[in-house]
Amino acid sequence: RISCSNKNSSNDCVPGAKWSARQVPRRVRPSVSTTLPRRPRSLNLALHSVVFEKGAGRKGLGFSIVGGRDSPKGNIGIFVKSIFPNGQAADEGTLREGDEILAVNGSQVSGSSHGEAIAMFKSIRTGAVLLHVGRRAPITRSGYKAKSCDELDKCDEEPE
Repeated sequence: RISCSNKNSSNDCVPGAKWSARQVPRRVRPSVSTTLPRRPRSLNLALHSVVFEKGAGRKGLGFSIVGGRDSPKGNIGIFVKSIFPNGQAADEGTLREGDEILAVNGSQVSGSSHGEAIAMFKSIRTGAVLLHVGRRAPITRSGYKAKSCDELDKCDEEPE
């Protein structure tokens, strides 16, 4: 579990992010035709910081994004869709497909439309690009066997 004092409306921890109450998205009721979102892979969110460099002679950042408040799947975060093999993201190795981008150079990304997120990246012409990303750990299968209610009081120990 994570704990921090700097959280957005989705309860995501965004280290160093700067935003006002106006930028925090409001919760909206889904319409009847809206499908329910998929269950997250895990409730544990690991935070990672990744630094890239933009400018003349530099490789591209090397990833694509998907999502945003205007997504056909509903108001979701901005996620890394693909990592391209010849970009900085592949060379650096920290960023992974499925990571949620929480902040770019200290500016909150959550609540942005897809176009606004793209504009954030394009507005940085040269210099450092600091990403704060959240990654949910995959759910691992436990070694416990399923039991019927009648067997809950029995141990798994082998008889001697």
